[in-house]
Amino acid sequence: MKAVSLEDMISGPVRAVIMGQVQAANAAMDYIRTIGFEDDSKGKFTRARTFEFSYVHPVSDPENPGSVINTPVKMTVPALSMFPIPAIKIDEATINFEAEIMDVDDSEKESSRGTKIPPKVIGRFTRKSSSSDESSLKSTLSISIKMKQMDMPEGLAKMFDRLHESVTVEAIGK
Repeated sequence: MKAVSLEDMISGPVRAVIMGQVQAANAAMDYIRTIGFEDDSKGKFTRARTFEFSYVHPVSDPENPGSVINTPVKMTVPALSMFPIPAIKIDEATINFEAEIMDVDDSEKESSRGTKIPPKVIGRFTRKSSSSDESSLKSTLSISIKMKQMDMPEGLAKMFDRLHESVTVEAIGK
């Protein structure tokens, strides 16, 4: 197995977790864009995508208490207000690995700003041992990720408030 710096051993899995979060955010954005909006040929949003349907709504008859008048109505509802947005976040990530330290470069070095550069530790992931103390070909690296639905960002919450206000119910034929 190739030797790498301890910095790369630690930062590689961390970067992978961060990139997973970026991909999840992009998926949520694509979902909002695809489900929630119509766009023109240039990709600009032109209007919110809505569902429009008609139904018969019973309304109390003011002339005849206890009776209802079946009134045909049309309802318009923004698509984004009808479905949950798949916006997940990585709430917790645990990265475990075992490394064998192979070398430490502790020569005095300075950065271009004149600050000391810490020693560079070179190592490699250790191989798991079987019960007979023979090395297996598997290295020890485990990543456990806990995800949850993220809280709605403020901008999205304000957009949903406006979309909620746009839900309309109109009597048909009056």
